Amino acid sequence: MTASIRLSVFTSSLLLMSSISHARHAENEVSGHYSTSAGDPSQISLILNNDHTYSFRDYSDPAKKIDMHGRWIQKGKAVVLDPNGSSQKFHNKWKFTGNGMAARSRKGLSYYRICRN
Repeated sequence: MTASIRLSVFTSSLLLMSSISHARHAENEVSGHYSTSAGDPSQISLILNNDHTYSFRDYSDPAKKIDMHGRWIQKGKAVVLDPNGSSQKFHNKWKFTGNGMAARSRKGLSYYRICRN
């Protein structure tokens, strides 16, 4: 009886540790610098730092340039950018490909896809 309890506790502990390491691995997969190609005039850039801070730049509309900084949180396969009290509308929710090499976002009828540098 005690052997089965010990085995059960060991198995539960092992599962818990593997889920924690997977969550850390997933966050490290999305951290990095994403942007449009060098020749693209829209100059869209997203930098996700390991300390959960971000920098987002969108110059696709020269009359309404967007420069945002703040903190980000991960929700499943998506990253949500906190607008840091700003009322400015921007692409604040990004979904990542399975290997973390590209990010995509949709805001209204505007679709963005940026790649990791």
